[in-house]
Amino acid sequence: MTNRRVGWPNLVIALSLLLSTIWIGPGAPVQAEEPSLSAEEKVLQDAAKALGWSPAVDKRRLVQTGSDSEVMFMLWPPNSAVRYFAQPVYSITNGGSYEEETIQYLRVLNLGEKGSREFIDKLIENGFVHSSYQGREAVILRHGDEICDAGGLLGYILELLREIIRKFIEALIEEGWEGEFSDEPLCATADAGMIIWTCGSYVFVARDDTGTGAEDQMAAALFMAAQRQSLCDLGDTLVILAGTADQPGSQPLATYEDIAQTVNSYYGQNAYGRVLLTYTFMDADGDAGSSDWYNVGPTMAAYVGRERDFATAAVKKAFEQGAPRDELNLARVIVVYAGPSKQADAANGKLSTLCCWPANGRWFDIEVGQGESKAHVFAGSLIMVAEKDGLGLWAHEVGHSLYSHNVLWTKYYYISDRYNYEQPWGKYGNINNWGLMGAGNWWGDPLASAPVHMSGFTKESAEWLSYKNAELGKNYSLGAVELLNAGDTVLRVDDPTSADPRRFFILEARDSQAHFGAPESGVVLYQVTWDRTHNHHIVNAITPQMGGKVGSGTGGRRYLRPTFRGAGEANTPTTFRWPAGKLEWTLESESTASGYTAVMVTNVYTPANQVGAVVAPAGPPAVPPPANNLNSTGAGDVYCGPDAVQPDIDLHAYDDQGRHVGLNYDTQEYEVEIPGADFSGDLKDAAEWIYVPEGTKVRFEVSSEKTAQFLRLNPQYKETIRPERYETRYQKIDENGAITEAKGDKGEIKAGAEAKLEGPDAPGLDYRPVRSPGYGNNLPENLALAALIAAIVAMGLIAWVVVLVRR
Repeated sequence: MTNRRVGWPNLVIALSLLLSTIWIGPGAPVQAEEPSLSAEEKVLQDAAKALGWSPAVDKRRLVQTGSDSEVMFMLWPPNSAVRYFAQPVYSITNGGSYEEETIQYLRVLNLGEKGSREFIDKLIENGFVHSSYQGREAVILRHGDEICDAGGLLGYILELLREIIRKFIEALIEEGWEGEFSDEPLCATADAGMIIWTCGSYVFVARDDTGTGAEDQMAAALFMAAQRQSLCDLGDTLVILAGTADQPGSQPLATYEDIAQTVNSYYGQNAYGRVLLTYTFMDADGDAGSSDWYNVGPTMAAYVGRERDFATAAVKKAFEQGAPRDELNLARVIVVYAGPSKQADAANGKLSTLCCWPANGRWFDIEVGQGESKAHVFAGSLIMVAEKDGLGLWAHEVGHSLYSHNVLWTKYYYISDRYNYEQPWGKYGNINNWGLMGAGNWWGDPLASAPVHMSGFTKESAEWLSYKNAELGKNYSLGAVELLNAGDTVLRVDDPTSADPRRFFILEARDSQAHFGAPESGVVLYQVTWDRTHNHHIVNAITPQMGGKVGSGTGGRRYLRPTFRGAGEANTPTTFRWPAGKLEWTLESESTASGYTAVMVTNVYTPANQVGAVVAPAGPPAVPPPANNLNSTGAGDVYCGPDAVQPDIDLHAYDDQGRHVGLNYDTQEYEVEIPGADFSGDLKDAAEWIYVPEGTKVRFEVSSEKTAQFLRLNPQYKETIRPERYETRYQKIDENGAITEAKGDKGEIKAGAEAKLEGPDAPGLDYRPVRSPGYGNNLPENLALAALIAAIVAMGLIAWVVVLVRR
């Protein structure tokens, strides 16, 4: 560490000069041929071999490490550091020197669990940033980083230097100098990059004084060496690389160590620090060579449609000599399979990237080893990612292994997808690129390199944030969900047309400038409904009602633009109206002063003089599940690629001049050409609605063009595709806002067909008044319990009446 130049004159005082008194003397190096090496020495020599360094290990007492070492912070204050003075410190270097700034070194310290924890605490006290490395407690410092708010020894030294400078300046002023002393704090600038982490009783250090950023490669080598020597316990997440004889993997294990570390960085921000994965990486040949991949069979084709079997085979292969304990309990196993995935490369990919959940709803039980070496590996989920899958796909599949209070299929408490796939239980709506569990996992250029944050709905289900229930007419300031302290400003608004608490709306602010930021800054409105057949929520991002509705982002990726944006600007969507619910949302203001924030208000409004149609799916999806599909047993999800089209029906409106409201299948824009129209936008597996001014000569149509597009991309479903059923409701709103409704057309529509609807003025329609919307009066969350209580009360009342009659 050196000091930033502060004050006048430009004084630079090397921190190492003030600390040189700590140096006691050199220790004796331990040569590679030493007959009995300690575990620490073996780890360092293992790591040095991977880095191409000399195997000579230096061992000395902690108090002898010298002023150029980060270990010196443990020696302050001396009265509490005495117990560590004699602790051994093992080091190995690249042979460089401090003077020429060519030194690189690795260190291992055995300080006991309390001591290793105190070591990290000391570094944090001295201004290092608290972080994690492969899920272990860590500090990470990069060359050139500044520390301006240091405590401990570094803070003491900086304050001492500041006082020396202050007195020097005061002396100059007394001599007639007309300057002044700068009162800003001194900062220390890092001359080296360092990654320091703990695991049990041990502290591991990777330091690079060259300024080249080699500390990442060095830390990876040290981490793997420590695992091979069993200096660290197994983490909750096991990573295995596996291929076949005809499809071997080629990427080194270090590639996936980097991805895994970044997954933790993603969840550190996305989950507001509540998720941290501790990794263990299995190396097929240990330190014997460069082949890090296990071979699980002769051909990859043998595992087509059997991803779970592939993952199981990989675990068995990795532990074919037995596990280190009779039972290994893991939260998840991540298997990286050789070759591309089906999602990224449909022509060449044989396996799918997915997350498998155990059929018993609890864990997979995989027996490994032979004879007396048999053991059991228990895993909460099995994750499959392809050799070249990006960060977004890793983060997405890890998401499926995390807790959610929203149960799936009555037994899985895991985070679910937020897009649709063809299985009948896989209808989750469409949030587009507004969440990792939607299409946001593919965001970035290269593809999937910059996944966006999870949506507020998913974060609430994971219990990382709580909704704020909105009051009508009240302004709320929303901090973007990407901001650390914005967790509880996601607004929930009851669906006033339903008494079901599982039907509501969500408002959340999003920030495109944040790390892992959204495609665009603005406020997104989501509609949440409930699939009663398969017992899960359906979430749809709502299309803005004016302005551009589709944007283009990194790598030319198209995305649905925010529902609200551009407050105070012309022709921007700052209001959304829902006539049936008599609700109006308005963006009052925006700010980017400290990350994106927005002020929103939900009001009741009175629609007038409109007619509309509502079309909803009325049956099972167009595509039945394949008989051999892994997911038909509830094992996980197979999701679609970044631009996949799924079977769906859409509502369209045309007036007598040919003007259109609805999705343009060529441009993928939602067109609004009829003046005064209100609309839902393109929703997935939920009711779509379009209202036009009364008197407009309008005709409505239902289209199954999306299903035809799906078949063109997936011809294997051509023989099993079935017509999609729909049902229609028409509504009329008079000049006073009173709503009447009539049940309309029902029918089936084949892929690619259009069905002309009879329209709101068709003869024989029976219009009846719709009950007035009720706000904030939804039933309790537990509908079954509420129904039971209601039944008990009703039975009690009946019994009471019977008694009165008998009297």
